[in-house]
Amino acid sequence: MPSLPQFRVAASGEGFARTGLSNDAVVRSAPLIALACEGREIYPGLALEALRVAAPKLDPTLRPRAFQTATPNRPCRTHVKGVAGQSVSEISLCGLHIPTTEDGEVWVYYAAPEAMAQRRISVVDILEGDSAAIEDAVRGRIVMIGASAEGLRDVMVTPLGDERPGVHIHAEIIEQILSGRTLFRAWDLMRPIELALAGFVVLLLLLFLPRLTAATGFAVWLLLIAALFGGAYATFTTSQLLIDPVAPGLVLTLSFLSAFVVLFQQEQVARRFIRGAFGKFLSPLILERLERDPGLLKLEGETREITAFFSDIRGFTTISQRLSAIQVTSLLNQYFTEMTRIVTEHNGLVDKYMGDGLAAMWNAPVDVKNHPAQAARASLSMLKAVDKLNAVWRADDKMGLPEIRIGIGLHTDEAQVGNFGSEDHLEYSMLGDMVNLTSRIEALNKEYGAPIIISAAMQSRIPDFAAVPLGRFVASGRSETTEIFALVGDEVLARRPAFHIFAETFAAGVAALEAGDGDAARRYFSALKRSETFGLGLTIDVFLSKAENLVQ
Repeated sequence: MPSLPQFRVAASGEGFARTGLSNDAVVRSAPLIALACEGREIYPGLALEALRVAAPKLDPTLRPRAFQTATPNRPCRTHVKGVAGQSVSEISLCGLHIPTTEDGEVWVYYAAPEAMAQRRISVVDILEGDSAAIEDAVRGRIVMIGASAEGLRDVMVTPLGDERPGVHIHAEIIEQILSGRTLFRAWDLMRPIELALAGFVVLLLLLFLPRLTAATGFAVWLLLIAALFGGAYATFTTSQLLIDPVAPGLVLTLSFLSAFVVLFQQEQVARRFIRGAFGKFLSPLILERLERDPGLLKLEGETREITAFFSDIRGFTTISQRLSAIQVTSLLNQYFTEMTRIVTEHNGLVDKYMGDGLAAMWNAPVDVKNHPAQAARASLSMLKAVDKLNAVWRADDKMGLPEIRIGIGLHTDEAQVGNFGSEDHLEYSMLGDMVNLTSRIEALNKEYGAPIIISAAMQSRIPDFAAVPLGRFVASGRSETTEIFALVGDEVLARRPAFHIFAETFAAGVAALEAGDGDAARRYFSALKRSETFGLGLTIDVFLSKAENLVQ
């Protein structure tokens, strides 16, 4: 309703004093205009009307550059754009443009509480203070008169968290219009842009999040939320543009929560798969690396350098014929348990069990530093473990087992590793020519009598280990020869003077055999029989027999 006629005639201007309360009872904006009389009349807000009326007498130092000079004969006029369409886009006063919301509201740019206190004059100061000082303080300025008593119910909560009288809020609006630091937010434009941008980011996340771990996805969410709120703060402080980070932040958070659930489920499935497939055959450290980053496991297959391992129990068929099925099972379980433990302790992966045979690999599915050395140490440890198992089995009179001996073959080269099998059953394994060659090398233990035989390719990677050459052989299905070595011990053994002499004599005997000099070969290997054999006694006998056959 409009004011009474007698008030309208007597007053220099009239405006309504109302602020906009949000759903949380916080005053963030205030209307500059309002429609009355069923939309037939436009009423200005108190702050806007106070500016219009005071414009002719306003201190020139307070006028902004765009503010046109007003005089008593030529007062300021207020222009409103967009009312015909029942929405407001802008209000201008004396040439000064004030951006508003579609409802004609202006966002209040609150000053710090201490700044407002400095611009407030108490009624006590007016009644008891220096009138001249007060006159100087208010000359050429707009003075708002109001009350701050709690009982008058004109105390409002601001976004800064403090409470201020309503008259302070109107004063804030006047001050920000004059200073040109008016907050701007085109609600009908910004909200769709914010939500559209959030939706676009969500679509990108749906594309890329499945490729990330849950931890990485959480870090991305934190980064985006920080960028969103940080960007909103930056635009607020630099250009007075209001961007609402809450709604887009909620969209992102809800999207991330949904994605996190999916990612978490995927990781749990991947962890269960990895632990089920490799839990018993990989060292805990490598297993933990795979669980943290399943991407390291390329199940579709890849070509990579590995050290392949094959072993079996010598004469197991004959041994098993002397035992019951339960005894055979018990023997193999004890044997494989110990061998598997050694493989995993040396960061290897057990590929498969084949009767009494064992296949393993190093440097797959994840990188293993110095994998040839790791495989060599594991093989040497297996020989010691078999000696301990033999002692246990000899103590069991019911078993009645002969001395168990194993043969091991090792080779380092590139192979194909990955998930192989059928659609119904897949196993992570190794394939390729080098795998077949490793199997052939392992089979040579029967011919040479050496516990561990390695290829020259592997020996070149562990030159500090104790090894002696066994010559060359042609593997089935291959045309070129392959040089092989008998692995005897680690670096400590290789530094012993006795082994150094043994290795030189052994190599000389093999060279004599390859040159066709049977007498020289027989002398070399006969001399080795009279010294420490370093576990190659059977191998020396084999080469000595070859030398004697050559002499005949």
